[in-house]
Amino acid sequence: MASRLKPLKHAANSLQPRGRHHKNVRQKMKITPKRLLIVIACVPILLIGLIMSCLWTSDYKITLHTAKIEWLPTSAKDVSQKIRTGFGASETIECTIPEKDFLTLAAARDWRIKPEERFTASLRIEGLPKLREIPMLGPADIVLRGYQYQSIASNGGGISVWFDSDLQRMIYATSDR
Repeated sequence: MASRLKPLKHAANSLQPRGRHHKNVRQKMKITPKRLLIVIACVPILLIGLIMSCLWTSDYKITLHTAKIEWLPTSAKDVSQKIRTGFGASETIECTIPEKDFLTLAAARDWRIKPEERFTASLRIEGLPKLREIPMLGPADIVLRGYQYQSIASNGGGISVWFDSDLQRMIYATSDR
């Protein structure tokens, strides 16, 4: 029986690395965690670089008071538009439009607008004056009486529409992100 155990004992000993080979295995074991740490450290840096390069490739085009938008009614006047292309593309349109034409447009585009009072119209085009002067607050984009619609996607994009009934002003913003 002792002769049978010897080959097994010998086989178990032969599995352990010896000499120079043993040293190479230990060095490879040390290199692997280092490489893993380098990869873990580089991934966030690469992601930040990718996002920044995408944002820098975005281009803005702003047309104030003269834009023509096909889907707006002909009664829309003083139309301004801002288009951002590239990563996070968006479009903002602001115009003066009679309330009855706005309500017709909202129904045609399936905007489920709700009458609202005292809300902020955000996402306005830079270069346009604030909607009104509020005592003790100053110039502000606050709608005192109007309509609002928002459809926001899970990624943060979507459509937002605000209408100021007093000023007959519509603000439309859409974004991919």
